[in-house]
Amino acid sequence: MTMNELSPAAVTYGVVSSAFRAVSHIFFREIKTSGSHHVPQDSPVIFLVGPHHSQFVDGVVFFGVNPRPSYALMAAVSYNRPLIGHFGKILNAIPVVRPQDAVEKGTGMIMYDSDTQPFTIYGQNTKFTEELNTRDFILFGRNHKVHVAKVISDTECEITHTVKVDMDDNNKKQASYSFKIAPHVDQTPVYTEVNHYLNNNECITIFPEGGSHDRSEMLPLKAGFAVMALGALAEYPDMDLKIVPVGLNYFHPDKFRSRVVVSYGQPLSIDRKDVELFKQGGKSKREAVTKLMDQSDEAFKLVTTSAPTYEALMVMIVEGKYGDLGCQRLKLY
Repeated sequence: MTMNELSPAAVTYGVVSSAFRAVSHIFFREIKTSGSHHVPQDSPVIFLVGPHHSQFVDGVVFFGVNPRPSYALMAAVSYNRPLIGHFGKILNAIPVVRPQDAVEKGTGMIMYDSDTQPFTIYGQNTKFTEELNTRDFILFGRNHKVHVAKVISDTECEITHTVKVDMDDNNKKQASYSFKIAPHVDQTPVYTEVNHYLNNNECITIFPEGGSHDRSEMLPLKAGFAVMALGALAEYPDMDLKIVPVGLNYFHPDKFRSRVVVSYGQPLSIDRKDVELFKQGGKSKREAVTKLMDQSDEAFKLVTTSAPTYEALMVMIVEGKYGDLGCQRLKLY
């Protein structure tokens, strides 16, 4: 049974969605949706939703207004929490283990020189053979992240790409760094489940920034959604998959009874040539993933706003300056 059918899962989803609309009505004075007519009704869809301000509120708002039932990708740490995880299970969310949720402090210190040996990291009192594996990430300095290509010994490993290291207050490179390790997570089971739903003409919801934040603008998109979309088409080449960007535009979100506009953008189609590049792996795969990420990032600019006020956004919509989106009022009961 799927949510495309009159199944217990579909009925439960409808009940919870109605409850979310009621809860939204309590906290927000007005919710408007724009562009919902863009959402395809007969083909699989990946909804990309952002900016992701609040893990709970964003989900309540989006799933309360979304015109099609959708399975959400949800961080495993949230999925296992008492309240939000309970709703995730009711909505058949797909738990995803994120590397950043399993970060551990590494033993010893590491040394890295991007000028003389850009693809090698050396350790001092480190235990690389015990703590590191190929494809793990090493985190150090000011948000530097490198991908482990090969573990040579307890004190030496090779990395896949170089990074520019920070200078200290004396304009000198730091001699050594403490570091953390983010393990590689095999997401094959997640991709398999996502592909199954998409192949049944169902929908997947992803918050592609990878986490919530308090900024008004989007954070850089994570590559996961692009890998999923291209991977699904690689496995099912006849699938008519669409990607729909969804902007969550809050006005005075810190105030009770404020307003929010949920804006749906034009569906994106994926070039089949990019799917072939993806299937080749290596550099070609990265090229295809990067292209889809760039296209999605541009699409988000049409559904997220820098309008200073709610009224200004309404004027932009009426004048056709906001992604050519028609706007309608959400009726809440």
